[in-house]
Amino acid sequence: MHPLVSVIIPFYNNEATLAETLHSALNSTYQQLEIIVIDDGSKQSPQAIIDRINSPKIRLLSQVNRGLAGARNAGVQIARGEFLLFLDSDDLIEPTYISKAVNILQDNPRVKLVSCWVTEFNERGENHWQTTEPSISRLLWQNYLACSNLLRKADFDALGGCDENLTVCEDWDLWIRLLQHDEELHIIPERLFRYRRHGAEHLSLTNAHFKNRDKQQQAFQKIYHKHAVRIIEHFGNPGAYQWLFQNYLQRSWYKKISAGKWLKRWQEKLFIRVVN
Repeated sequence: MHPLVSVIIPFYNNEATLAETLHSALNSTYQQLEIIVIDDGSKQSPQAIIDRINSPKIRLLSQVNRGLAGARNAGVQIARGEFLLFLDSDDLIEPTYISKAVNILQDNPRVKLVSCWVTEFNERGENHWQTTEPSISRLLWQNYLACSNLLRKADFDALGGCDENLTVCEDWDLWIRLLQHDEELHIIPERLFRYRRHGAEHLSLTNAHFKNRDKQQQAFQKIYHKHAVRIIEHFGNPGAYQWLFQNYLQRSWYKKISAGKWLKRWQEKLFIRVVN
């Protein structure tokens, strides 16, 4: 039995990378797919790119700009699949990712989310991100998961979808809510997702909001307040935790360590291992 998987691809001015993203999904060893591209108010429609690929598995939905969360919600609303895969229009998946993730979800009813190790890449090279064992405490501390994960559509619908009040970090919030009753998270110990790292000049659906530090900090604060009860349960005294949320984006020490090797050491303390 091969249930349908809906691949949800929000699109916002990513003409240069969309075709490669679509081909990475179409080249999956798991072929029971529908691919929904959501044009979220782009300057130019991706219709011509989709027409050149000419696959009956691809559908296009166009709407006024609602942001990343709104685009994902719109795509899921018309999705027909039992399972969902969120994939941004500049990222890639390896051919076996969907097959392996679907098998895990089918065999383990308590598993609500399947993620994997990540290869971060750009024209200068790549890094490999290997997360340690799954932990809700670690997820409450920071979003250490790939942004492209598989889950059940029924679970997404039961949660009311992505929070459209969040212009960034909406995926982090979704993962926390999905695992709110300590349901299981499974991380495949293989690099099956390729995350494209852009420069600050790149105009993407996320960067359009994330480059504004005030909006980014407001989003972090919203997540903190939404999940404050669970944070207190897991960490006891939330004071230091809240201080980090409120201040780290604006502190000179963060800018300094983000430019050098100290960032890797900090990331390792936050349960992520970076392998060059």
